[in-house]
Amino acid sequence: IKDVKNEIDIFLENKKCKRIFFMDSNFTLNKKYMKDFCKKVKNKDVSFKCYTKVNFYSKDIANTLKKAGFDIVHFGVEHFDPEMQKSINKISPLKDIKKTLKNAKSSGQYTGYYIVVGLPGDNVEKSKYSYEQTCKLVKEKLLDEVVPFIFIPYPGTDQFNNPDKYNLKILTK
Repeated sequence: IKDVKNEIDIFLENKKCKRIFFMDSNFTLNKKYMKDFCKKVKNKDVSFKCYTKVNFYSKDIANTLKKAGFDIVHFGVEHFDPEMQKSINKISPLKDIKKTLKNAKSSGQYTGYYIVVGLPGDNVEKSKYSYEQTCKLVKEKLLDEVVPFIFIPYPGTDQFNNPDKYNLKILTK
């Protein structure tokens, strides 16, 4: 925590840094560390943005982060279709996604999530379902931003290790 705080202070010395983004999908996994971190990095001169997982974002965590200056939070949703979620070992039921977004909104945070386009087995019907769920969340004022990513089979994933199983062709390693 001390080293990260020192790095933040260096960025703030030039007075040009307005927001710092912590791109760590496990940012809120360890509550004790996260709370200690928030106590030490709180700063009126900068705001923070973080990325985390749907199942690690309670009201308590949302409030702790907001008090420390984390005004934006993004979540890795990837896809709304349960079959697609299962294919990437990520199960986030719609009710859990909604609850998480409500937790963020109740603390006054701007919300976003990442969605993946082109997962193996995806089709127009499944993508349309994700789109429809996204529209509902926007209408309910739970979601402010969607960041789409194109599927890439990263080394170490089942899709990369077993491309034939997913009808994929790995073009480069």
